[in-house]
Amino acid sequence: MLSLFPELFDYSFLAIGILRVALGLIFLWFAYIKIFSARAEYLSFFEKTKMRPTRVFLNIAIGLELLIGSSLVAGYYSQAAELGGGALMALATLIKWHRPNLLPHNTAAFYLLLSMVSFTLLFVGPGAFAFDLPL
Repeated sequence: MLSLFPELFDYSFLAIGILRVALGLIFLWFAYIKIFSARAEYLSFFEKTKMRPTRVFLNIAIGLELLIGSSLVAGYYSQAAELGGGALMALATLIKWHRPNLLPHNTAAFYLLLSMVSFTLLFVGPGAFAFDLPL
């Protein structure tokens, strides 16, 4: 079947870049929440999962999310960031499915969607306005 608007495929490289930046902003938002507004909730999350010392694990999670988010927004080492982000969101999906009370803010479907977008971007490339363009 023919495409309805074939002219829009000219902008697919730009659309991938927008998707990458949006995913990066979501990871930066996750880090912001952990730093400023819901720090106590995430400390209790690491306490309930018996990951001690809790402050160390929280700081590691914040650092990873800041690194992944800033790397995706800038488009620098984006494949490594997409792999790490996809794995982190796949882990969050499993936690949300098995123990939904531990992660109160989002749904398992949201984490699964972020994981799938991240793994998809791993294969299609960084898109427009990225430093690490495929050769």
